[in-house]
Amino acid sequence: MPANPLLRSIQSAVKMNESLTAMFDQAGNIQTGRGYVVRAYRNANRALPAALQENDSRRAVRDVIIELRTNLRAELRSSFDASYHTGLEESARQLRFYGRETDPAKNPINLSRQVETAVDAVLAQVDAQESTLTAMLASEIDQTLITGDEERQGILKPADILTGAAYWIAALVWDAFSWWSQNNAGGNNFQKQSIAALDGRTTDCCLRVHGQIAALNARFELTGTPRFADHLDWTPFHWRCRTSIVLYLAEFDNGLTDRMRSGADHVLSQRKSGRNPDQHPADAFWN
Repeated sequence: MPANPLLRSIQSAVKMNESLTAMFDQAGNIQTGRGYVVRAYRNANRALPAALQENDSRRAVRDVIIELRTNLRAELRSSFDASYHTGLEESARQLRFYGRETDPAKNPINLSRQVETAVDAVLAQVDAQESTLTAMLASEIDQTLITGDEERQGILKPADILTGAAYWIAALVWDAFSWWSQNNAGGNNFQKQSIAALDGRTTDCCLRVHGQIAALNARFELTGTPRFADHLDWTPFHWRCRTSIVLYLAEFDNGLTDRMRSGADHVLSQRKSGRNPDQHPADAFWN
């Protein structure tokens, strides 16, 4: 008997949960000190004290920011381009499970424009930091407020950039998935289903939306926290959201949705009792 295409799609979505986490970490993780955003900011902060000692400190600081922005732009563009293609490939894979062959290499979307828009949105945070830094330089304040010290961070910090990068990584994946799925569904009356990664880190928001089904052009209803809004078309539903999407046909459900909801309800019930159950690796079902 051929493998259930919905189950295969769910299993692929769980791998996408893992891929999203890996892409987030590739951008950067402050706890581990790794990732291209963290690296770019580390280099900028190392160069900043010397720049502040230059005769023309404003120009020297400006050069540090230019190099930071240049390095980030190249890395973000590469990362976002990969995210978009990941979404196209995931859609093509799930369509293939249902017997529909597609070729994401023929994608006619103006990819470069969407990626550049996302890059500019993230770099706007660098512009904001530069504006604050420039204003502080003009005030001739204590330079440790700019560079930071053992007790506090300076002006140039990667947190906001990492948040923005993670958002756009997920958004571009599912934007591409959405576009490719809707334009290659053929005669299949697909719906979409949200698939969370059930483990100790799953948010309340994603536990409550796990397994929810909606039309491709409809919105998911969100009731948990944190969430960007009460209704959203596609993930991400919140910052650093790992939840994935599958193409859904009810005829292949065979109790899969009930099993997923049962797993999410188990975790919610345990948390209500003060416990936080975990499983490794994360899965769409509670094992």
